[in-house]
Amino acid sequence: MSCEEFRFILPEILEDLKNIIEGYGQPETFLWIKKAIEYNIQNANMKIAQLCIRTYEELIKSLNLKYSNIKYAYILAWCAEIFNVAILISDDVLDKGNMRRGLTSWPRLENVGILAITDAFILEQIVYALLKKYFSHLKCYTNLIELFREVSLRSACGKHLEFMYTRKSVEEFKRETYNMMAVNKGSYYNFYLPFTLSMNLAGFTDPQVLNQCMDIFSQIGLYFQIQNDYLDCFGTIENCGKIGTDIEDKKFSWLAVTCMELANEEHKQLMLECYGSKDPLKVQKVKDLYKALDLPRIYTAYEKESYEKTKTLIKQLSNGVPQDIFLDILNKIYRGVF
Repeated sequence: MSCEEFRFILPEILEDLKNIIEGYGQPETFLWIKKAIEYNIQNANMKIAQLCIRTYEELIKSLNLKYSNIKYAYILAWCAEIFNVAILISDDVLDKGNMRRGLTSWPRLENVGILAITDAFILEQIVYALLKKYFSHLKCYTNLIELFREVSLRSACGKHLEFMYTRKSVEEFKRETYNMMAVNKGSYYNFYLPFTLSMNLAGFTDPQVLNQCMDIFSQIGLYFQIQNDYLDCFGTIENCGKIGTDIEDKKFSWLAVTCMELANEEHKQLMLECYGSKDPLKVQKVKDLYKALDLPRIYTAYEKESYEKTKTLIKQLSNGVPQDIFLDILNKIYRGVF
């Protein structure tokens, strides 16, 4: 993928949005949303866009198609990135996050605040406006809309469950529920969406293959979320892009779930007293307990096991689906660079 070619499409997309929103008689709204998009993508690694475009390029090679729709792949990639911005802004509103991608989060900026809620809503609706403009004449149009709708609902359900569990006792944290939440919250919009968008654009819609791909992305997405949870506590702002607050926020995290599975009564009492506290001393007690229960070693063992299991699933792929894309994603996450 040419980064220059991909980014060259953005001014055209912004001009389309200008025409749409100004058509509602609201030029100020367009300028605000343009600012929201530009601010939130400036430090983005465009991983979702890269997956979308690379998948399309690999598929058209394996299916011997022409590059006639490569511009459509770029536009779909921007739709997926704008959709991602909407989700991240919503997350930062709910989580009261201060940092995102090494910058002050959008809701925390002066003059933004609670207005970020409508910004996230507008950004998601923008995706459907762009789909209508560029893809309504194509056979895959309905599938593209349904993909975004399904992923939007699944992601919202996953986020809802995560937030609801901040109101529960840590004693109610269970692994099965955590795994379900993690897959719905992140697997679909980070991995399944960009991959499947490109498959539909290329005309590759075999349900059996799509289900097989989703099984792999569920494993990758769970691994990705667990890594995120681990780094929130034991990582740095350099590799997380933000300061971790999962303990203070009483997050439904892999570390807390695993801790409660291993904890004795004394440990459980400590978690009940300290997990969810803003007191730095209590936060440190939780971190010390994680270390005492050897969670860093358990995480490393899980990481290796998950990597090998997922790699085996990938090697079982057939029907022209490019395995290299899955392996590349897996290796990037394993190295902590996705």
